[in-house]
Amino acid sequence: MEDFGGRTGPVESLLYIHCYVGDIWTIKFRITYPAGFDARPLVDRHLNDLRLTIRGPNKAPLQTPTSGTPAAPDSR
Repeated sequence: MEDFGGRTGPVESLLYIHCYVGDIWTIKFRITYPAGFDARPLVDRHLNDLRLTIRGPNKAPLQTPTSGTPAAPDSR
């Protein structure tokens, strides 16, 4: 028995885990709905249409001879 939408009653819960999204992310979806309601077709359609837009980890640019902090002017 859980409180769901202001009412207490039996619920069902689905957990979907997508591992290694973008090589570093784990994304979890927990969907809870009142027991007796067949939410799986709606949930499946949503998850099948879902586009994960997470990219791989940011990488620092390679140092080149012209990159970096300019030297301070000589004050002699």
